[in-house]
Amino acid sequence: MKFLVVELLYASNKQTREGEADQMFTLLTEGEIQAERVQICVQEICRSVLYFCMCVDQDDNELEILEIVHYYVEMLDHYFGSAYYTLDEEIMITPSFKNQARELIAAQRKGTLQESLRHPSKRVKFPTGAGQQSLSLHSLPHPITLSLSLTTPRSVTITGPDGKKRKVMYFYRQDVGMYYYGFEHPMKPLRISMAHALLKEYGLLNQMECIKPSLAREKDLGRFHTDDYVQFLKEVTPQKQQEMLRERRRFNVGDDCPVFDGLYDFCRTYAGGSVCGARKLNDKLCDIAINWAGGLHHAKKCEASGFCYVNDIVLAILELLKDHERVLYVDIDIHHGDGVEEAFYLTDRVMTVSFHKFGDYFPGTGDIRDIGYGKGKYYSVNVPLEDGIDDDSYHFMFKPIMRKVMEVYDPKAVVLQCGADSLSGDRLGCFNLTIKGHGECVKFMRSFNVPLLLLGGGGYTIRNVARCWCYETAVALNKEIPDVMPYNKYYDYYGPDFKLYIPPSNMENKNKMAQLEKVKAKLLDNLAKLQHVPSVQFQETAPDFYRTEVCSDIHLL
Repeated sequence: MKFLVVELLYASNKQTREGEADQMFTLLTEGEIQAERVQICVQEICRSVLYFCMCVDQDDNELEILEIVHYYVEMLDHYFGSAYYTLDEEIMITPSFKNQARELIAAQRKGTLQESLRHPSKRVKFPTGAGQQSLSLHSLPHPITLSLSLTTPRSVTITGPDGKKRKVMYFYRQDVGMYYYGFEHPMKPLRISMAHALLKEYGLLNQMECIKPSLAREKDLGRFHTDDYVQFLKEVTPQKQQEMLRERRRFNVGDDCPVFDGLYDFCRTYAGGSVCGARKLNDKLCDIAINWAGGLHHAKKCEASGFCYVNDIVLAILELLKDHERVLYVDIDIHHGDGVEEAFYLTDRVMTVSFHKFGDYFPGTGDIRDIGYGKGKYYSVNVPLEDGIDDDSYHFMFKPIMRKVMEVYDPKAVVLQCGADSLSGDRLGCFNLTIKGHGECVKFMRSFNVPLLLLGGGGYTIRNVARCWCYETAVALNKEIPDVMPYNKYYDYYGPDFKLYIPPSNMENKNKMAQLEKVKAKLLDNLAKLQHVPSVQFQETAPDFYRTEVCSDIHLL
């Protein structure tokens, strides 16, 4: 933490003040704020705050002061995050003040905020803080000294609705969107780049620590996948795929899971983000870790499946098990999370819960009767759903089931796969969830204040995938973001409305309440049979020498 002590002199020259404002705006928007470069910004903020707090006589410049203070507070919120600054000497910006200032600006703004600052259209009066003296600017001591503390932009602490603090980390590599399954293939890694662009323009990247994770290594992948399968992924290329036809058939690499340029590095990229996120949670460096490139839940120990080659979720859970007795996996993708369930079907140290379309639908697994086996009996939970399920019906199932799971299983870490193909209008999906309805599941799991790893997954109407994961990042940060979409690199994808939130369609909801009640009752009954949470007292965990080196802390911003 760096402490900057600023001498505040009276800004009698309005032109000087505007010049400082322009310089601050340039620094902020270029993302070049560093400790040694913020003094002019700090001066203007402190001076403006003092002006507002002390200016209780009815000077003509009251509105101007209000607007300047509001402007800089908004800049701090947007580019630093509210956790990055505190004002000493009991000079505070209260929520009430910010709300009133925001309403005033919104009511009168016709051009830019800078223009609004220079051309106030009406006056407004605000009371001073409780117990403050009625002072004029001219009665202030000269010079005024005020200290402002700025933290280094590391893990941002976010206070959630349950009053608990959150530290959020976001894992992203810029090249992830460049991988290409093929022209007619529905899986488009570009959606990850689209989501990232939205996060940037909504100002969310500045609210969390952004990490460029290291690529997963061969031995990392080998913690779950067989050596010969990993070696195949490493060697196969579009040029060599014909001569490796036998191996391709053996490992199920073909139509759904094609060979494309950079396949192995793509696997290392998305798996690296998930494993790195798990390590950060293990080391208690964050409370929520996000890797939207991950969540590829169909991959098996020695074969590809359902557009998935490496099961990054299993690898992340294995990492979490090094430091957590029990890990809960929750899957809200429209497809059953078969690869993860299969990997942990025989253990009680991982509970898997999947909400999915069941029936004549890929992968065809996930029957309510599939509950685990041996020590893992009742630790696999499957919630089969029908076409057209909407927000209310989905939450009717999700919340009571997950509340009971958290009660009886008491997980020490949670992995939530946020597949966006359960959204209304998905290219391959048949559910009718809205973005806010999908995000409500994230909000609900966040509320338990258990270490949380958020991963991507399916989603094939890519403009909606990007919308969804942008919104769910805001949920993780406990931030509200507007419906009107900011201009971004992929802006044309979001026409003609250019809005963040999508409405549900008018498709029929084939999930009848009586059937949902029956399924829910059966699942709650199964969960009630788990009288005690499993102990790991006599169970082996991975020895310390298996721990790989920490992922590289390369900040994106």
